[in-house]
Amino acid sequence: MLTNIKNLNKTGFIYLLPLSLQFFSCGPLHLNNPNDYASSDYFLFQWIRCAASPSCVSNSQGPETPKITNVLNKGLVQTGFLVGTANADVSLVELSIDNGAFSSAEGTNPWKFKLPIGASTWKDGTKHTIQIRGRNASGSSPESSSITLIKGSNKDVNGDGYVDLGVGAKGLNKAYLFYGSANGISTMGAASASTVLTGIVSTDLFGVSLALGDVNGDGFGDFSVGASGFSASTGQTYIFHGSSAGISSSNASAANSIQTGINSGELFGTVHIGDVNGDGYADLAVGATSASTAKGATYIFHGSSSGISTGSASAANSTQIGVSGGDNFGTSLYIGDTNNDGFADLAVGAMSANSNMGAAYVFLGSSSGIANVAAASSANTVISGTGSIGQFGGSGVPIGDVNGDGYGDLFVGGIGVNAGLGSNQGQAYLFYGSSSGIPSNLASSAGAILSGTSAADQLGQVALGDCNGDGFADLLVGARLRNSSVGESYVFLSSGSGGVSSAGPAAANFTQVGIVGGDNFGNVSFHDINGDGYSDVIVGAASRNAGQGSNNQGETYIFHSQSTGSVSTNASSANTTITGTAGGNHYFGSSFSL
Repeated sequence: MLTNIKNLNKTGFIYLLPLSLQFFSCGPLHLNNPNDYASSDYFLFQWIRCAASPSCVSNSQGPETPKITNVLNKGLVQTGFLVGTANADVSLVELSIDNGAFSSAEGTNPWKFKLPIGASTWKDGTKHTIQIRGRNASGSSPESSSITLIKGSNKDVNGDGYVDLGVGAKGLNKAYLFYGSANGISTMGAASASTVLTGIVSTDLFGVSLALGDVNGDGFGDFSVGASGFSASTGQTYIFHGSSAGISSSNASAANSIQTGINSGELFGTVHIGDVNGDGYADLAVGATSASTAKGATYIFHGSSSGISTGSASAANSTQIGVSGGDNFGTSLYIGDTNNDGFADLAVGAMSANSNMGAAYVFLGSSSGIANVAAASSANTVISGTGSIGQFGGSGVPIGDVNGDGYGDLFVGGIGVNAGLGSNQGQAYLFYGSSSGIPSNLASSAGAILSGTSAADQLGQVALGDCNGDGFADLLVGARLRNSSVGESYVFLSSGSGGVSSAGPAAANFTQVGIVGGDNFGNVSFHDINGDGYSDVIVGAASRNAGQGSNNQGETYIFHSQSTGSVSTNASSANTTITGTAGGNHYFGSSFSL
């Protein structure tokens, strides 16, 4: 017999008053705090509640709550599926989205759950609540646990719940797709990629630009590959649809859809994917840096349930044109929501604008997408670069929320900037978003500026991602020519609501260093390859001679991140090294899927 419970404190001591209770049929339940299923407090609470109930039976409250294993609480979900595990006593896993009805997952251990698709696909940047519970054979279940997710672009081609990585080798006219997994990517050579795609003609520069996103809303990420050299540099882009089997095509001509530039010499082929009109289907943006006498142009093709139609750039849903001849508008592209209105915006770099100082432009999305613009000077935001031959906007314009205010921030690279130490020192600029988008109009007014260590470093390859899982985007910057072109990359962690401060590489939280001079280690990207909730650092050394006697063969390195962030290490100690196919001037690692 046990007696009445007078008090239960957090030390676990129980004070009793006389009261006869029968509880011999009850046993400790493997349950925890109502808000923390790993808490001993709730474990004791359930045991005592069981003791106080004559009808209590062992495990009457159901099995332990199943776990979600491919995203953290407050994390960015970049797949169309949640996956996880459950204990042996779970016979059914159920999930609820945004307090809706519970629906069954596929399987139990492991289990898999498909997120909304088609027109119901979540808008990028929106937050959603997921509740999860498990039922045992008798149908009992405990109270559900919940996490909050932030919707990101779908980069999971085969729907296994893990982000995949595309790597380009423009000199070999190939693009490679490596499937992520709980263990990351294990392959050591490009030839062992999950999918190898080849351009139509060897001079097409197939693989010069890559992007992942779900253009047909089926829950599987689709792979877009640019080939700016196609047909006398008219250029083409190719979209390969994802599926449960991934992508089985091997040749560009077998793509699900093909978009073609308008005139020869326009270099149509810089790609990015995102939903600019908020209809649930990701859209394709393509840059043609030499269109219209090298003013440059960008073209937007809207996604749909059938994807994006094959056709000419002249049939694009909207077109934006650069300002002056020679600006090379469209050098870099990125789609993300800077004003948190639910419609992704288009950021475009023009590395040669303003006498090679460079410029960056932001065009706001809407229910009708991105507007037609006859001259980029009428963009919603125009940011002018600084310094002669600064090439501001030429080495990336990614968008991510660094200070956690819900507005996407713009990160712009300028590899040619002289910040006082000599030409090609390089700088990277962070501009904070707001309800009106990006308010800045000068590079010097950036919220934070990161500067290279010395002349000729060419700091300015840029990426954003959350490498320590705290819900704030962190900064990744490459300096390919650092230390006689050995190259380095730097991670600057967000401080939280304060974002980051202006600094140089010496203040970086983590530094990765190339192997030998001439490797050009420093083409950077962030991808959570192993689904642990921490964006992994991806760095390419496109000029690497991997010991096979061929210059510019290329290698790609993956450094796994953790709760403390990334790691400071030499490229030779990367978690995964992927070596390009033997041969010269392949430039494997010169582009990554954005």
